[in-house]
Amino acid sequence: MKKQHLLALYLIGLFVILGIKYGYSRAGFGELDFILAPTARWVTFLSGINFNRQVDVGYINHSIRFIIAPSCSGVQFMLITFSALFFPLVHRMNSVKKGVCWFAGSFLSSFPFTVFVNGIRIVLSIYIPVYFNKWNIYANWLTAQRLHTIIGTVVYVTALLALYHLAGLVSSSTVKISSDVHGIFPSKVVSKIVNRIVPPILCYFFIVLIIPLIHNARQNDLEKFLEYASLITSVCFALILLYCIVYTVQDHLSGKQ
Repeated sequence: MKKQHLLALYLIGLFVILGIKYGYSRAGFGELDFILAPTARWVTFLSGINFNRQVDVGYINHSIRFIIAPSCSGVQFMLITFSALFFPLVHRMNSVKKGVCWFAGSFLSSFPFTVFVNGIRIVLSIYIPVYFNKWNIYANWLTAQRLHTIIGTVVYVTALLALYHLAGLVSSSTVKISSDVHGIFPSKVVSKIVNRIVPPILCYFFIVLIIPLIHNARQNDLEKFLEYASLITSVCFALILLYCIVYTVQDHLSGKQ
């Protein structure tokens, strides 16, 4: 695929992300019910907890005092998923037709994947705090809000890394390619780890932290945002370290066989 065609696809993808991000920041329950409704049904299926639809509020269960609100819709993760599938991998397509198909596939698959992952995140956000309260795990630092952020980050980033790895295999089978960063790093293990982790993590940071920082940091509480960013970054680095350890051990064991 020619560079001008690839650049055009990149620009279209960027406009799609910024446009949806802009609309999402101003959307209410009615505009987001297309994703809230299937998410609520999926959460009910997973947990057995029924949620009642309340217009302009969300899906509510009064007995557990939990609301699947517009802020829980997962639209932001849907944009992250689309970004991670599209931007780092579309250059592998060797024709405009394949590039357009990859764009469409990335966008369309991001919706069901988001509903699937977000439902799991919500179920964990319901049950984990219950056990934390039961076992009195909360401390001065680990508040309920911070725990909620940690759960969301762990679930989203783990799912994103798994999906990106799968998409990498699919794109490799579509077009014969070499490793994207082959030759840059002295170790093949390091090269593979970087290739599998860096692109989706950068997409995650760009949408979760960079865009909000550009738009809102000057208007909102910068100190609060920096605390939020530090927590997300710490969790991400912990997950990356764990991934590196597991992958290195796995590669070492497979090399002995």
